[in-house]
Amino acid sequence: NSEVTAKRICKRDKTHVETETAKTTSKVSRAATCEEKGETTYTAEFKNKAFASQTKAVENIDALGHDWGEWEVTKKASETEEGVETRICKHDSSHTEERIIPKEEPKPVPTTEKDTRKQILVAKGIAKGSKTIRISWKKVSGADRYVIYYGKCSVGSCTGKKTVNGKTSSWIWRNLNKQTKYKFYVVAKKKTASGYKKIAKSYSGHLITGNVRGSYTNPKSLKLNKSNIYIREGENTQIIAKVKKEIKGKKFLPSHCAKLRYLTTDPGVAKVNAKGKITGVNAGRCMIYVQTINGIWKSLNVTVK
Repeated sequence: NSEVTAKRICKRDKTHVETETAKTTSKVSRAATCEEKGETTYTAEFKNKAFASQTKAVENIDALGHDWGEWEVTKKASETEEGVETRICKHDSSHTEERIIPKEEPKPVPTTEKDTRKQILVAKGIAKGSKTIRISWKKVSGADRYVIYYGKCSVGSCTGKKTVNGKTSSWIWRNLNKQTKYKFYVVAKKKTASGYKKIAKSYSGHLITGNVRGSYTNPKSLKLNKSNIYIREGENTQIIAKVKKEIKGKKFLPSHCAKLRYLTTDPGVAKVNAKGKITGVNAGRCMIYVQTINGIWKSLNVTVK
């Protein structure tokens, strides 16, 4: 209020009353921050000394919200390590956000032999709430567009199709049925004089909306025992992977695909079988990708001597 009224009544005669109305003054006693409201203190001073000054603090200044600056690289990505980008709030430099920069693809090893490298497209689906799935993928060099094919697992083939430009790396699939099994895959295409040509295709991913259907759940995360492997030509080594479930005690979807799937960026350097056994083929470097049923992926660098 802009005014405050004080009143006192005589104890001997209740008809004898003194009143005084004073205008209030206001002062910001606590400034608003990005996440917390600010406070204003209102004060009323009376001429009649019988009336004490009145003050009241009110949280009536809205929080500012974050005003983020541009993303800046604070740690460069390499072939063996992910990088980091950071942005800072313009209101408060102690407020920061970080996001991961994917590892760099291995640099090609000079060779006079036939180029055996392959374009790898990995894509994953994550249930967001009970009726939404977020499909994301790792961008493929040279791709001008991505086509997402999607549908229910109960249908023979994916009946839906969504095309996005080559700068995009995710798409939100909305308004789905609750606790329902869905599938998807992504195709990368390059524009040519004769039209768009497929240059890479992901494995199909399978998952449940809401992360639960009866006794089944989705993979939550994937962990590998190593990020770098060094072997000689003809030698073998085994990938050890651990998959964490969204809901403990539940099982993964059966009969859709293998629990883990494996891809090599260069079978001429190292090949990997369906059980995760890596074999060195020729001297060079490549990457091996491991994927869960819903497409969550991890990669490791392989060097063959």
